[in-house]
Amino acid sequence: MVYKIIHGVCETELRKLQKLNDLGEVHLTFMNPPFSQHNDFARQNGSVATERYWKWMKRICEKVFALTGSGGALYFLHNEANSEILLKTLRRTGWTFQNLIIWNKLNSASQITNHFENQYQIIAFATKGEAPRVFNHLRIDLQLSQLHKTENGIDVSDVWHDVGGLTTNFLMNSGTSSSESDVIITKEGRLFHLHQIPINLLIRIILASSLPGDLILDPFAGAGITTMVAEKLDRNSISIEYDSQNVQVIKRRILLQRRAIKIPEISDYYRHTNRLKTLLPVSGKASISSNIVNSLGTFLVKRKNP
Repeated sequence: MVYKIIHGVCETELRKLQKLNDLGEVHLTFMNPPFSQHNDFARQNGSVATERYWKWMKRICEKVFALTGSGGALYFLHNEANSEILLKTLRRTGWTFQNLIIWNKLNSASQITNHFENQYQIIAFATKGEAPRVFNHLRIDLQLSQLHKTENGIDVSDVWHDVGGLTTNFLMNSGTSSSESDVIITKEGRLFHLHQIPINLLIRIILASSLPGDLILDPFAGAGITTMVAEKLDRNSISIEYDSQNVQVIKRRILLQRRAIKIPEISDYYRHTNRLKTLLPVSGKASISSNIVNSLGTFLVKRKNP
């Protein structure tokens, strides 16, 4: 597979990608934009000026839309309090709403005093055009209780409660080490990147809305989970990250053996999904777009399938 990791300002780099006429079409984008990602958006009492932030998001969504092929998908992760403005931003930039996914993280690191703790985030699923180019109906081997046992698995719905979030306490209590989970922990026992996304979340998104050989974009790469999962599942990817430390971590992680992403375990959990074999990588076979190779040139890193 081919992947590109870009160190730079998201909006600027997306503009550059738009000028690469032979890049080909982006098939799937995952967006998880942090408030403090760019120093142009100075913090005000611990948060960013909301109006300026969403104008920025509008410009980003417009540029991603322009790069996306017909029927391509966008998954936009954000806080539930911003549901209304998020959906409005997508509508105003041409995207067609498909689902508002509730990601129940099963943990909360927030200290809330005047209302209920926030245990979930939203993921807006939208497409370029009325119908998705690709949508794979996933079925998982999840037994909710003795009363809900099934031999054929259950359909993945718009409430995802089987993909837990990551906090230091969660990792310590579960006995999970950084090498096993591919989560980077500092010497002090803290998460290196405060907003690390669990691998299983990206596995689900990529399996649902792409095929091997597709091109996946992550404008806010963070700890590089999208890059890692895309490469492991035989998808090409472009990731943009502003923080130089994050960029170095991503490059290091992608070149190391990633024990946390195990294809046999994915196959087992999603085994009731129709045509699952067509969604997973075939050993020794890679599908690399010549357009992607030619346009990104020396910035690309090629890696044989493990």
